[in-house]
Amino acid sequence: MNLGQLLIEGASLFSVAFVGGVFWLANAEATAAFYAAKLGWNPFAVATVCAAGQLSVYGLLFRTGGWLVPKWRWLARQVERTKLKHGHRLENGYLVTTSFAALAGVPPLSAMAALASGFTVSMGHFLLVAGSLRFLRFLACALLGQQLLDWLGQGG
Repeated sequence: MNLGQLLIEGASLFSVAFVGGVFWLANAEATAAFYAAKLGWNPFAVATVCAAGQLSVYGLLFRTGGWLVPKWRWLARQVERTKLKHGHRLENGYLVTTSFAALAGVPPLSAMAALASGFTVSMGHFLLVAGSLRFLRFLACALLGQQLLDWLGQGG
């Protein structure tokens, strides 16, 4: 693979992960599996690029959530649903709830990032927890994608 192709594929993966951090139709997990299984990317590289893309959007939401939520109805609904369903957990353990959101996707990590300014959580702590666990999530997707195609006899 030449450098130009590598940069285009990497930028595409980053972009899908960035957009997929907010809009689930841009499925970063499926893309991670595809990059590792069909394009031959190293699963650790896939996980790193995907985590970086999602941390970029979550960092933006962390910083702008208080301003953005009233202006974006979809995000406001996500935040409101998260507060209603998980409010007591957020009050008593914001980073624990963030950990579960980063691994399982429930509650949505986009809503957790937008809500963060209302809690005494630093951006560094939020990004460390979300980033490390998102990395593991994407690593698992990439490795499972490789294994599934190998098992089906369609790998590489």
